[in-house]
Amino acid sequence: MARNGVAVILTAISFDRKVRIEICKTVGAIVESYARGSLDELIRQAPNDLYEKAPRGEMEDFTEVSDPYEPSLCPGVTCDTDEETVAELRSLGYVTAQ
Repeated sequence: MARNGVAVILTAISFDRKVRIEICKTVGAIVESYARGSLDELIRQAPNDLYEKAPRGEMEDFTEVSDPYEPSLCPGVTCDTDEETVAELRSLGYVTAQ
């Protein structure tokens, strides 16, 4: 679709920067978004207890706990969840839901 000029939205959650670079090569022009936040903030915001279980070793290969995340070198959009409130993100157009 992208090669025919159609905008495509793809959610590719990948902790490995090399994989995201390959996606960019395959898809073409992309806008990468990066939600940056501390582990403490992830635990606080998580709707389930996954980020509480992972540090205790109850889950293996968990991103940012036992698996490192390689941040984008130049994301098109960055949300700093430790610093920006939902209201601030909404004013930037990043969040539209209540």
